[in-house]
Amino acid sequence: MYSTLAGLIPALIFTEALMWGYCVLRGWPFIRAKLISYRWVLAQWPKIQERRRLAESVRVISDWGLLKHLSWVYAWDRFVLLGRERGRSQRQPSGGLPREMLNG
Repeated sequence: MYSTLAGLIPALIFTEALMWGYCVLRGWPFIRAKLISYRWVLAQWPKIQERRRLAESVRVISDWGLLKHLSWVYAWDRFVLLGRERGRSQRQPSGGLPREMLNG
């Protein structure tokens, strides 16, 4: 598992950098939402680890067995579409972020 994660880290870091670029271009509400998402992950970390252990205990295929069937193509058209967005975002849910994410 850890060697798979190590192999995926460059793509994950690259994707995260692209998403941060998008947030910066869209302004403070998106930057704030991104930061809140990190806070949510940290708050949920014990549950995430528990689910990871459960998934690991019932797996029937190796990481390599799964990865070799994936299509390794980056969806550049999606990033271009996001980058061309102007005006009010259609991705922000009405009412903004959930209240429980805003408090605390």
